This record gives sequence, structure tokens and C-alpha cells, in this order.
Amino acid sequence: MNRHDRRQARRAEGRRPRAGRIPRPVDFPMIMGSEIVMRPLEQLFDELDRTGKVLVNAKGYPAFVACDGHKYEAAPAIEGLIWHFEMWSIRHGKELPLQPLRDLHIALHYLVPIQERTIEGLRQALPILRRVIAYGQRDDQGDLFHQTRIKIAMEAQA
Repeated sequence: MNRHDRRQARRAEGRRPRAGRIPRPVDFPMIMGSEIVMRPLEQLFDELDRTGKVLVNAKGYPAFVACDGHKYEAAPAIEGLIWHFEMWSIRHGKELPLQPLRDLHIALHYLVPIQERTIEGLRQALPILRRVIAYGQRDDQGDLFHQTRIKIAMEAQA
């Protein structure tokens, strides 16, 4: 072995293997979360768009069938979604197209006819709102859900 080979061998002995990179955690889209939250609203909208009618409960209030198979009143559920998206807008400083959802809530709450502009607005707004839930951070969406539940409880007490 010549001098050059000996030096290389000494260097190789003293070397430690390079520390591998630690992969950053990747947030996967919350596709199932957005499906659970948005599917009942989209089904209500599809039924309204297709037949011009909505499902009603025994008391005569508009209702929807949630992913758990139970019927819930539509107006309070939509109001909760509006609060959730309003808090998201404030927190992230981005404007969301919530006016069609507000118009739908008013129409279902007061049992008045739904305007055509509301239907057109919902066609454009629902995919955007679904994307907000699907691509949001898990912790952020969980915190917003918790804040919405607190607001609902406070509104119920008032």
C-alpha cells in the first residue's frame, strides 16, 4: 500500500456515516373529514336542485341525513358550518364565499322559497368550502370545530 492509500484508509476508519435526513411530516388531505362534513349539505343541495324540494322531519322542518344515518335539522347545521367557515376566514385572513350558504340558512330557517341566485351561488361555493376543509391543517380544523361547539353552547344558553 502506498502513502495515498494509507491516508485514505485512515480517513475512512475515522469517518462516521452521515446522519440521514429526518423527513418532515406530511399533512395528508382530510378527505374523509370533508366528506363527513360536506356530503350531507351537498346531498341536500343536490335534492333541492334536482326536485326543488327538501327532506323534512316529523315537525315539518327541513332536515338532512348525516353520515351516521340519523336525520338532523338542516338550518342549525348550516348555521354551525357558517360559524366554522367565518372563524376560519378570520383566522387565516381569507375571504370565503359564504353568502349563498347564509341565504340557504335563512330560507330553510324561516321556511321561505330559495332564490335561483342562491342555487347558482351554492354551485360555485360548495367546492371551495369543501377544499378548505379537505386541505386544512388537522389541528386547526379540530380547534375550529371545538370553537364552533363552544359558540353553539353559548348561543343555546342565551
